[in-house]
Amino acid sequence: MDFPENEACEKILEKMGLKGYQIGKTKVFLRAGQMAELDAKRTLMLGDSAKVIQRRGRTRITRRKYVSIREASICVQSFCRGELVRKLYKLKKRVNAVVKIQKTARKRLARKDYMKILFSSVVLQTSLRAMVARDELRYRVKTGLRAMAARDAFRYRVNAAVIIQTGLRAMAARDAFRCRVQSKPRVIVQTDLEKAEGEEATNLESSVQANTELEKPKGVEATKLESSMQSNVIKVGETDVSSKILVSQVEIEDITTEIPSPEKNAEKIKILTAEVENLKAMLQAEKQRANECERRYVEARVSSEEGRKKLEETERIVLQLQDSLNRMIYCMSNQVSELKTILSTASKSSSTTAGPFVRHEGFDSISSNSECSSTDSDFTFPAPTPTSANFSSPCTNSSSS
Repeated sequence: MDFPENEACEKILEKMGLKGYQIGKTKVFLRAGQMAELDAKRTLMLGDSAKVIQRRGRTRITRRKYVSIREASICVQSFCRGELVRKLYKLKKRVNAVVKIQKTARKRLARKDYMKILFSSVVLQTSLRAMVARDELRYRVKTGLRAMAARDAFRYRVNAAVIIQTGLRAMAARDAFRCRVQSKPRVIVQTDLEKAEGEEATNLESSVQANTELEKPKGVEATKLESSMQSNVIKVGETDVSSKILVSQVEIEDITTEIPSPEKNAEKIKILTAEVENLKAMLQAEKQRANECERRYVEARVSSEEGRKKLEETERIVLQLQDSLNRMIYCMSNQVSELKTILSTASKSSSTTAGPFVRHEGFDSISSNSECSSTDSDFTFPAPTPTSANFSSPCTNSSSS
């Protein structure tokens, strides 16, 4: 906004606070002392301006110095922070390396202990299974030998009974034939002989069938052998009695019909005495064989009883060994768990005192899981089943004793 010169001069003088001045056409007339006052104000204004300029200069210089110092401090701080981060990284790297080394060492020690326990348990299981298998094989071999001896004895007795029956039948047939030749044929004697022959044939067929039926099964017990021998002896006695009755009837009829000569009687007596001697010898031999078979049967029975007692004793020993093994494994598992707890507490205490030595929680969980799985599945053994139903278990024997 433009003002005239006069008005501008007035406004400047009013602003400066001067009074009593006059304004001419080209000049301004001041009062005395106002010029000095204006010079003083000019000096003050120039001083203030110089101060402002100096302050601005000092501010600029100080700001420039501050900025340079700040940049230098930022650079130094970044370098220090980098150095600290590098040191922290190295420390963390060492901590991780220490943790890995500790984990690997603990894993190696735990695996070594586990493999030792596993190997010992496998050795114990193998020895126990081998002992049980040997006992079972020994029992089977003894059972087969006893069955074979019983079969041989039974066949021997059957053959002896058949021989005795054959001799008795042959003697009865010879006597009947001799009576037929010496005496007249009678219908009654013929019918009796036919009946006797029919009975003998039926008895022979029944004995043959019984022999074939008894030869089929492999395991024949001694009671069946004794019953069959008693039945055969009864049959032989019945046939012997029937034949003697027939012979006595024929002889009575011959005596009643005709009186033989003394020579024939002597010959007949000699023949009969010879046959009686032969029968006595055969009977004595059969008795000896029967006694021998009975003795063998008693020996086999005694040996079977001893084998049964030995088997019961071995089963009792096996159960005791299994019980002791289970107790040992249980104690070892408890010791391992106690060792793990001690190690965990020690590692926790060391981790509180020193930072790098910390216990790995994953390894603790893995070791505890492996411990639980090993105690549950790897060290359990099945109870041995008895080899035969005839033998009682050792537990019942021990309770009864």
